[in-house]
Amino acid sequence: MIATWMLVTLVLGALVAAAAWCASELAATRRLPMRWAWVGGMLLLVTLAALTPWRRSTTTVMATLPASALVAPTAVAPATDAPTLAARLGAALEATRALAERTLGGATTLATPLQWLLATLWLSATCAVLAVLALTWRRMRRARATWPVHDVDGLPVRIAPHGAPMVMGITAPEIVLPAWALALPAARRTLVLAHEREHVAARDPWLLAMAATIVALLPWHPAAWWMASRLARAIETDCDARVLAAGVPVRDYGALLLDVAAVPCAPSLLAPWPALGGERSTLETRILAMTSRPSRHPLLRTGAFGAAALALVVVACDSSKLPTSAEVERMDASQATARVMAVSS
Repeated sequence: MIATWMLVTLVLGALVAAAAWCASELAATRRLPMRWAWVGGMLLLVTLAALTPWRRSTTTVMATLPASALVAPTAVAPATDAPTLAARLGAALEATRALAERTLGGATTLATPLQWLLATLWLSATCAVLAVLALTWRRMRRARATWPVHDVDGLPVRIAPHGAPMVMGITAPEIVLPAWALALPAARRTLVLAHEREHVAARDPWLLAMAATIVALLPWHPAAWWMASRLARAIETDCDARVLAAGVPVRDYGALLLDVAAVPCAPSLLAPWPALGGERSTLETRILAMTSRPSRHPLLRTGAFGAAALALVVVACDSSKLPTSAEVERMDASQATARVMAVSS
């Protein structure tokens, strides 16, 4: 059933997103590029989602377990007015199990017409996202074709009438500068071009196109949208780090980011593409990343985040705890609850 499969994929997505976040924090601690944590997370999510209906389970024991077997018995609380921590955890676990049972119970008992409706809504959402992406690509090509090419500090650059510095194009990316950027002092204009050149060298438009495609395939999955937004932020942070590694003073580069962000720009469908400006929340994250001090305990943080990321990936990839297509068809509500909750146990 598609509803149960989608719910299983939601659980897997939560595990993968948590693993990607841990890997990103690990990369930040070690001063490594953070983009690959989110790229790996998105690719793992779409892979697990695609393989879920075709897996062969290595065990059938979990399929017959009652839901109550997954709830650990809580210790008997002493006769006090305030509940103990164990009692609180037990009550929270029981409430979570009951919620999962009601949700999955409704999913596994949906009538066939409703299952088809769910599939139709999914397909419609995918088509809508793809239509927006196609419109963005078409608008980008038309706009870029009307902008003249000038030699700026030895580089061929497209000059746009307004907006922010950015890179446009996937197979043949080009640097685009707004007209106001030409009036910048030579030192600042050099920093702008250095930032955009880093985007081109790192093939960042390809990574953003990959993220957009995965979001289009799973438009109903919040983890896909969240990881795509975190990837876009990590791309800018990594680009800043490479520019600063070339010897650019942090104060000068930070001041440039603030000045570019202060330029009013009309909302545009071109916003997802690599640009020096960006949203204010992203700008704050980038400046904090540039000015953050090294961790006091880098080895401890590395070990903790590394172990957590590895454990979450192993749990997400453990197909023996997930139902096959044939098993899903035979499950009732309690069995479906047991199998999905086993993934996170």
